[in-house]
Amino acid sequence: MSPAPPIVTPLTYSIALVFAPRSVSPGGKMEVSMDFPSNVREVLVQIFGDPVHTNVNFTPVGISAVVPANPPNAKIVEVTPLKIMAQTPLPNETAHALATVYREFFKAQKVVKFMAYGLNYELEFFLPGVSDTAKWLAERFIIGNLATPPQWNVARGEIAFSINHQEGFQRNIKLQPRMNRINGFFASVNNHITVPADVQADDENAWIQALQNEYLKTTAFLVELLGDLPPKK
Repeated sequence: MSPAPPIVTPLTYSIALVFAPRSVSPGGKMEVSMDFPSNVREVLVQIFGDPVHTNVNFTPVGISAVVPANPPNAKIVEVTPLKIMAQTPLPNETAHALATVYREFFKAQKVVKFMAYGLNYELEFFLPGVSDTAKWLAERFIIGNLATPPQWNVARGEIAFSINHQEGFQRNIKLQPRMNRINGFFASVNNHITVPADVQADDENAWIQALQNEYLKTTAFLVELLGDLPPKK
């Protein structure tokens, strides 16, 4: 019987947009301060179209808007002078939140320069035919590469690694076995991309397309990385 393919479910889509420091002070220190506009709270409380349940809070480094829910259904926006991060369960909601924040708070600042962005995903994998994911992952990525595989008792833990695919593109991956389902694991993937200075950060459709395209590439890469699964019993 041939192996059944992994079952992949997207849990969250997030975008992180990183800016360069705006200037260097006479003492050589990077200036990262930012004066938020007076309507910042009004904009963020409406960011997800759910003002009743959206909590807006100032933090030591910026401001955040959160629609609380059990993970992975929470919706989050975090804004600092050097970064915007938006995360929701849907690519269109994530793209809308990030583009809105950029348009309202950053676009008018001509000195803003882009450094990088991340297209990030939290995914849930189920592996048909695998009876113990923690053991299987350890054998696949660790024990199987040893000349003389030891007889270890594998505890549940996290496997993390980074891959530089090409100049300006790094994929950071964490695989974590699920505690309540022995044939499943969570994958957290950060696709870190260096960007040109002319990126259109307020183009929602472009962000949606980028999230969807990179999701397909990311899942295909992970499935290939896992290799052959045992036949489903």
